[in-house]
Amino acid sequence: MIVTFDFGIFPTTLFVAYKSDFEQLQETFAFDTEDNGYVELSDKRFGSWDNSNGVTVSVLEKETIKKGFLVVMATEDLPIHEIANTAAHEAAHVIDMLYKFIGVEDGIDTEINAYLIGWVTKCIMSVVTNKEVTENE
Repeated sequence: MIVTFDFGIFPTTLFVAYKSDFEQLQETFAFDTEDNGYVELSDKRFGSWDNSNGVTVSVLEKETIKKGFLVVMATEDLPIHEIANTAAHEAAHVIDMLYKFIGVEDGIDTEINAYLIGWVTKCIMSVVTNKEVTENE
């Protein structure tokens, strides 16, 4: 399953994949290499994620051409506290990528970081726990 979240004021998208396989990710996204543009997901790159509970990468959604950040959660068999830990960890990576995307080099106030990390973590956890996030939450 892949769920999409709009960052609102930022011109990018958060994608959260949970229980997604190689084929679904490969069909849906092109992956940013930072040096050579966007490429297809390879078996080698996907295989390197095997020992991770979560991975965050910059992507381009093929169908819509939306640029964004994909968080792949591989936490099906973990206790909830480990899932929350992984979600927060990946959220921090998303925020780092967001700052780079919008051209912020020195970071932003810690309170802004806290709110952004909280929002991304909430989005990730909503996918993992299968609970919808509404705009008022």
